[in-house]
Amino acid sequence: MLIKSGTAPYGVLVTALCALLLNGALAEQRPLRLLGAIYLGDLPTLIADQKGLFRQQGLEVDVSLGFSGRENLQGLLAGDADFALMAPTPFVLHQLQADRTEDANDPIILASLVHATRLEALMVRDDSDIRQPADLLGRRVALMGGTNAEYLWWLFCQFHDLDQDRITVVEATNHTAGTLLTSGEVDAAVIWQPWSQLAAEAADVPLRILSVGEGYTAKWLLVGRRDVVRQQSEATIQLLRAYMKALDLIEEQPDASLTRYADHAGLSRSTVTPERLPVFGLSLDWSLLADLQQHLEWARAQGKDGAELPPDIISWIEPGPLLSINPAAVSLPGARNR
Repeated sequence: MLIKSGTAPYGVLVTALCALLLNGALAEQRPLRLLGAIYLGDLPTLIADQKGLFRQQGLEVDVSLGFSGRENLQGLLAGDADFALMAPTPFVLHQLQADRTEDANDPIILASLVHATRLEALMVRDDSDIRQPADLLGRRVALMGGTNAEYLWWLFCQFHDLDQDRITVVEATNHTAGTLLTSGEVDAAVIWQPWSQLAAEAADVPLRILSVGEGYTAKWLLVGRRDVVRQQSEATIQLLRAYMKALDLIEEQPDASLTRYADHAGLSRSTVTPERLPVFGLSLDWSLLADLQQHLEWARAQGKDGAELPPDIISWIEPGPLLSINPAAVSLPGARNR
């Protein structure tokens, strides 16, 4: 016998309620999806994953380590991930082309993980006649567009007063740019770790790095989808805690951490030394704002800014989660009032 409440049978209501609760529980149990990269700047993600630091914080995280932050951002925007790691370059390019109306899928910056000057390189063969930046005029340079490689190339040309129109840029994935260089199909390549090191190890002649000057410092950002950050605020905080523990572990065990990286990236361990570790640390500070602003200048100079209104850089950043666990790491205007 069914007891009725209104017009719906009581048993049906109970069944429906149980289904809703079960679906909610399953949704909460779904692992977070995180896209990282096989990149020395993303060493914290590798360490956190391999050492079980996400699980220690009560999180189930499916980690995929791909080839670039540009691809990670594409996955994030497609809803294939909840969090992703990337350089500022693809993030800024997206923000300049995106609809200004707030969307649940918007990428939002949670922290910067690295501040380093030796993660990317403009490389040439040592047997070439390219000895100074001006020798690149009339040559071919391979790089991956829409990434920090393209941004670094612009800074290089600006710093050395090179006419970019007199140099041919060859579009290449980061892991094929080195092959094009070592085979002699291009004269130079902008590559980041580990592919810069892999290219050097595979080359039949030594590779040389041309100085970019003092205008470039790499950053690597932890970015989340706006709806995930808002709806799973505690999980977001625990994710940042896992990264903090990973950074502590890298500082305490640099040799072991680099061995894990070399093994994962297929590098010779002897070529990866603790002295080559970048400066890691979770932060949201003025240096990040300066870097984002410099990226805006680059995008406008290259005609990549499709925005009608000036962008609000502060709105691209969500300081709340990091502020809750490490207030000293956050020094942004108005961060404590948001």
